[in-house]
Amino acid sequence: MAMAASAEGSAGCGGGASRGGPVLIGALVVDAVGNGLFLPLSLVYFLRLTDIPVGPLGVLVSAANVLTLPIPVWTGLLADRFGALPVVVASQLLHGLGYLAYGRADGPVSVFLAVTLVASGVRFFWSAVFTAIADYADGSRSALTKETWFGWATMARTAGFGAGGLLTGLVIADGRADAYRAVAYGAAGCFAVAALVIAVFVRAPGPRHGGQGYGSGEGGTGRRRGAPVGARTVREPPAPATAPCSGTAPSWP
Repeated sequence: MAMAASAEGSAGCGGGASRGGPVLIGALVVDAVGNGLFLPLSLVYFLRLTDIPVGPLGVLVSAANVLTLPIPVWTGLLADRFGALPVVVASQLLHGLGYLAYGRADGPVSVFLAVTLVASGVRFFWSAVFTAIADYADGSRSALTKETWFGWATMARTAGFGAGGLLTGLVIADGRADAYRAVAYGAAGCFAVAALVIAVFVRAPGPRHGGQGYGSGEGGTGRRRGAPVGARTVREPPAPATAPCSGTAPSWP
């Protein structure tokens, strides 16, 4: 993290279109902690806090994930219009709303809505975050390469997953329902903080429309002139289509 900060600070004095790289990496750590908080719980959360049997619960979770399958295509369209970074922020807000709903879910309908919100956030995030980091690297005056930024982001998220899982293990050791809900609200808070930090402190070049840079703040220093984000989003692999409560953390290539 110190190396990322140093490289950006020394090379970014000229006022590049991108800024906030170390903040972005830190926000991804917080985001990953929110994900990690739920990794040890899997479906146990709803089995513990609701009266829904495991069979119908599995159907609800699967249906919610099937409903979100088209999201990667929509992500490409949104990223082409607004830029990938705002889509990442929106995905984190969806995560946060979903985990708030987890804390209040007590029946089939509320469980389905909560899982759908989280699954939507997962798909939006993993369909846009690669492009957002690539956009940041393209607009940065840092000496770090795009691959190095991907490496820092991967390490940050891995650390966050581990920290979140450890915290969850400590919190729910006594098995009380309130402890489970506290984990849900804690995850929601992590995603809210990550979204706020990225929205306020991180900037990356936006898509180009008619020769003008959208959202870059630098009068036309926008994204590459090649394929649109939609095409890039479809080519870049999103997270595996697993249930958000399955305990399987997506891995970056």
